[in-house]
Amino acid sequence: MRAVPLVVVTAALLAGCSAGGSGAGGSADPAPPTAATATATAVPAAEPSPTAASSPPTAAEIAELVTNWYEFGGEAAMAGLIGEIVAVEAARTPDDLGYVTVDFGPLFDAIEEAGWPGTIPDLKAQTAWRAALGHLKDGANAVLSSSPDLRLFQSRQEAEQAYEGWRTFDKGVKELKAVQSRLRSTFSLRPSSDPWKAPR
Repeated sequence: MRAVPLVVVTAALLAGCSAGGSGAGGSADPAPPTAATATATAVPAAEPSPTAASSPPTAAEIAELVTNWYEFGGEAAMAGLIGEIVAVEAARTPDDLGYVTVDFGPLFDAIEEAGWPGTIPDLKAQTAWRAALGHLKDGANAVLSSSPDLRLFQSRQEAEQAYEGWRTFDKGVKELKAVQSRLRSTFSLRPSSDPWKAPR
């Protein structure tokens, strides 16, 4: 809610006293209020206007904003990110020798590009979206840094780190699917094609 500035005006009244003349007929009467004093006392304290605070957006307005986000970059960013996740998932399976070779570079690029359309104008979707991007990035970094240096096999500590990294990555995938589910169920926004289907 937008804060309404409250301005308080305080008028200081200075009363002057005039000394009466000397002698028996002399008297001391208070001076009549001057024009400046009368003007100061007539200024009321400022009050906040009842229409100054902006009302929260309606459900229809939020739906329009979310649709604009989706159509002007959101869908493309999400589809690009999902495509790179599918590629990582495909490379995640060990080969015949038990090795896993994953290129996380395109995924990191897609995660960065996913933030370009801006914030999703829906709190639940935006919360899940931000969490998904963070977990995908953190998980991929953990797996990447668990790769052994100058050795063919991971140590036990490195293997455990890779395991936890993949768990974090999978959590991000789950959160990303939750974003898609909310966009679909609440705002009727569906991709033109299923980005989760692996390219043939």
